[in-house]
Amino acid sequence: MALPVIATNATGPTAFLDETVGYPLDATRVPVPDEMQLPGHTWAEPSVKHLRALMRHVYTEPEEARARGARARERMAKAFSPAALAAEVEGHLTRIARTLSEREQGDGRADKGIGKAEAKAKVKRHGQRDEL
Repeated sequence: MALPVIATNATGPTAFLDETVGYPLDATRVPVPDEMQLPGHTWAEPSVKHLRALMRHVYTEPEEARARGARARERMAKAFSPAALAAEVEGHLTRIARTLSEREQGDGRADKGIGKAEAKAKVKRHGQRDEL
């Protein structure tokens, strides 16, 4: 499915949604209602006026909406595939291992950093898929 998406232009969706692949919806940060018992927290309150305008636009410009939906599908398949996410996690783990190793060396301790092969073995031992 390559459907157009309208989502708040705040927090999570901003990691993958922009005007080339969807319709970012204006939102205002507001305090979470008291009954949620999260004092000091905020969330994004979507603009109803902007939502109406975006929905009307998608309705009156179906070809543009389909094109954005198709680009969104391509982006998600490429950037958020299991292989892409595994590569990103591997990069983070490698960076963390390097940082820990450098800290240990700075403390005069022996290098206890692990390499890619050892990391894969540890993941396998814990029953996870080996996609590193």
